Amino acid sequence: MNESHESSRQNFENSTPELDLLVSIAQDLPGVLGARLTGAGFGGATVTLCERPRAQQVAAELSRRYADAAGIAARVFVSRIADGAK
Repeated sequence: MNESHESSRQNFENSTPELDLLVSIAQDLPGVLGARLTGAGFGGATVTLCERPRAQQVAAELSRRYADAAGIAARVFVSRIADGAK
């Protein structure tokens, strides 16, 4: 995930400073396994994969640090991996 974000940022140039900041903050949090932009880029959203027991803590800390750094309130959603549509 981390390498995928870096590829999007450098090779495709479809990231934004805000997405890069969210990813960078997430990657520094304990329990985070990876983070990247999602969708077509150029703004929008990131996905952060983390250890399940730390999910709520990661979400709260990511939101707080992003607001402190960017002055923007991020909307953070915690979800679980599922088997997909059936």
